[in-house]
Amino acid sequence: MKKVILLSLSLILTLSVFAQTEEKTVESPVAESASWNEMETMETFAKRKGTHGFYIGVGGGYAGVGNIDFANVEAKFAYVNDQKFEIGFGGQTFQSFESIAAAGEQNQFVGGALGGMYLKAIFFGRKKMHVSIPLFLGVGAAAVYEQDQTDIFDCFDPEVISSSPFLVAEPGVNLEFNISKMLGFEMGAKYRISSQTDFLGNGISDLNGLVISGMLKVGLFDFGGKRNKIRMD
Repeated sequence: MKKVILLSLSLILTLSVFAQTEEKTVESPVAESASWNEMETMETFAKRKGTHGFYIGVGGGYAGVGNIDFANVEAKFAYVNDQKFEIGFGGQTFQSFESIAAAGEQNQFVGGALGGMYLKAIFFGRKKMHVSIPLFLGVGAAAVYEQDQTDIFDCFDPEVISSSPFLVAEPGVNLEFNISKMLGFEMGAKYRISSQTDFLGNGISDLNGLVISGMLKVGLFDFGGKRNKIRMD
């Protein structure tokens, strides 16, 4: 688990450095004149326009753990640095669609939640459609519980059979769309890697599995743009 997390972090940092150097800058020209009175000086405070931003994202999707299918709901708050690197915080919840109990036994389901930090390297972020490499690192807890589906009020007080905390890492790849300066959308796949869980006889030893999801992002994606300034002396 530790080796996977360190390898994922190294990949994100390497890709981020590559993304930061993918654009070339153009120096602003300095006007020259033989006459002192006619000389004009142009000073540039930024070599290129910056595109920083922040957003709140809400999404969901499908997660698979072995032969168990889960509904996945996700939310996060993130800061975007020059459309090349992103850092944020948020969480997820997941819930199995069907009972995992053997035939004739009580209905048993798996549910849980996790929270942590998001890191993302973004490529060609100023394009309408671009690619990103996200990584989520966090902690969570999951439980196996019994619920009587014939009793609508039982969902508010399920009987927990077993529960376990865990560490989790989720590397992935996204396809993103810049809808407007205040609206974006991303969709992609990631692989959930968790530490060993202890679900005691329910046939679940970890929460490793593929997660396919989409997210709607609402915010301000060009906040803090730097513009060239000219000073005439």
